[in-house]
Amino acid sequence: MNNEVKYIFKGVLYACLLFAGIWISYYVIYSKKETAVKKQQPIISYDDLMNTREISEGKVLFDKNCSACHKLLAKDGSNFQDIVNGNYDKKDLFGWIRNSDSVIRSGNKYYTAVFNENNKVQMRSFPNLSDEEIGDIIDYIKVEKAFANLHQH
Repeated sequence: MNNEVKYIFKGVLYACLLFAGIWISYYVIYSKKETAVKKQQPIISYDDLMNTREISEGKVLFDKNCSACHKLLAKDGSNFQDIVNGNYDKKDLFGWIRNSDSVIRSGNKYYTAVFNENNKVQMRSFPNLSDEEIGDIIDYIKVEKAFANLHQH
């Protein structure tokens, strides 16, 4: 090999080593920053959530208005699943809670099916619950179901 080729080869080798060193350094620094960011994220506990106004008020309202008929942590896991998954129309659900008979009479197929699946037992009406109160109940249901699901797996 002549000297010119040797110098080119050495230059390419040094450039590759330099590039590899920079890449490894960047990777090490970036992965440490990513780990540090993950460690800084706060952990929200069940108690933290239950102590918020929305969730604690939702629990009180659920216990007062809903728990006589609805078992929040039913073994089959299907109870409230649409609420947990966000698969509901707010207007229809709020209407159902306030007056299930009017929703059935309106021809709503989903809630008519719910009514039929439950031996045509009509849900008690809660016309005085505000949107905020119903929202608090829904938030409470989501928290309870989420933490129950964590402990089942």
